Amino acid sequence: MHIAIVDDDKYFLYILKKELLILFNNCQIDCYENINDNLYKKQYDILFLDVMLQEVKSFEFGHEINIKYPHTILIYISSIEHFVYESYRQNTFFFMRKSQLHKDLLDFKEKYDNIKHKENNVLSIMVRRNMVDILQCDILYIQSHRNQITVNTISNKYITYTPLKKTIEMLNENTFYQLNSFTIINLNHVLKINEKSIMMIDNKEIMFTRYSKDKFMKVYMEFRRKQLWNG
Repeated sequence: MHIAIVDDDKYFLYILKKELLILFNNCQIDCYENINDNLYKKQYDILFLDVMLQEVKSFEFGHEINIKYPHTILIYISSIEHFVYESYRQNTFFFMRKSQLHKDLLDFKEKYDNIKHKENNVLSIMVRRNMVDILQCDILYIQSHRNQITVNTISNKYITYTPLKKTIEMLNENTFYQLNSFTIINLNHVLKINEKSIMMIDNKEIMFTRYSKDKFMKVYMEFRRKQLWNG
């Protein structure tokens, strides 16, 4: 596991690194006092990012990392607690208070372990007469056309003939949402929502059908609400 910490407070860098080495076995931790090119060259599993770096907000950098490395778990850290609201406008996994470092780290670890446990779930489908197990966390969206189902993942596409109704029953109900009669979306991989469509992290634009947006927004906002603070 590769972890990065970005904070211009050297003492806090030292304390956080020490705590993380206790929480995670066999992890490699890189520490940065500012944002530099090396952070863009390497995909980290977890990134701890101070909200204020040399009195400048770092949300823009966090947004860039979300786009470039959508599977990097992003945690904002700050001594100013009201920044939590601004941080969750992005696809943020957690917000950690410097004043409650030890407690929030334990809460983060519990949430992280729960997520990783769920990610081990698989979707088992028949592809060309062979049973294939696909990690549910890798699924972006599933679309049907007539009697054919296409499972779109981060790195591949799988075609099967399992009915969409049966497929949704095999998926994690807290993560997957059936937008309409022919599309299932993994809410974890929504990049942004426009007036007429949902943009996924692979830049696929999924159009809203009639009356589908209001219901989707209600479900998605509840999904995001559960991600807030300690999830």
